Amino acid sequence: MSNPYTPDISGDIIDVKVGDQTFQVHKGVISSVPFFQNALKPEWCLGRNGDPIDLSDHDPEAFEHYLQWLYSRNLAKNLPLTLLASLYITGDSLMDTAFQNAVIDCFKPRNRRESDRMVITAGAVNIIYDGTLAGSPARQLLVDVFCWRDCSMLIKGNVVDEYHPDFVNDAFLALADNRRAPRGTAPWLKALTSYHVQKLAHDNDREDEGSSSMDDNSGEEEDKENEETSSGKKGKRETQ
Repeated sequence: MSNPYTPDISGDIIDVKVGDQTFQVHKGVISSVPFFQNALKPEWCLGRNGDPIDLSDHDPEAFEHYLQWLYSRNLAKNLPLTLLASLYITGDSLMDTAFQNAVIDCFKPRNRRESDRMVITAGAVNIIYDGTLAGSPARQLLVDVFCWRDCSMLIKGNVVDEYHPDFVNDAFLALADNRRAPRGTAPWLKALTSYHVQKLAHDNDREDEGSSSMDDNSGEEEDKENEETSSGKKGKRETQ
């Protein structure tokens, strides 16, 4: 069994302001992270003279989980997918690829039941797509999960309004690439009449009414002609 991870707790205590919270971190712990390496350089003068490193635009909850990982190299189990998405974006903004990969590893289900129940949410999709660029491995993971486990969501709700448009496009292209051609005769080759516009009930009623009206008019015209013929014959007899 491997020994538990031992963090480097040497050096000064550095204040990091995240959102409206301030976290205290050992310099030895964060000095291996590319972002903090740059932030602590003399020319940046961050984290010195009592001034905290400003990450006020980050999520405090995600950063707290990130610190736990920095000190232990372990992440909590069964974290919500939206939180995992936020953790991934935190690692991306801090240029900590090791943490990003640790977050991705949390997607692996522990058993077949978890795998079958694995779904993706609009919240997680939008967090990942808003915080990453095209070609991101995290984007590809979400598209793969969608294609293999969760494509039924496309028929639920308004996908265009709920999901990031780039994800909808990526998912559509992935489904098209992996689609198997249906077997048998194409439906339009069987009967094009199946694509005809079907008459509605009120259309039939209108046709019946129109037919009845035409019959009535025809009858009236025939009666009129008979009357004119009769009158003509009568006038001819009187003349004779």
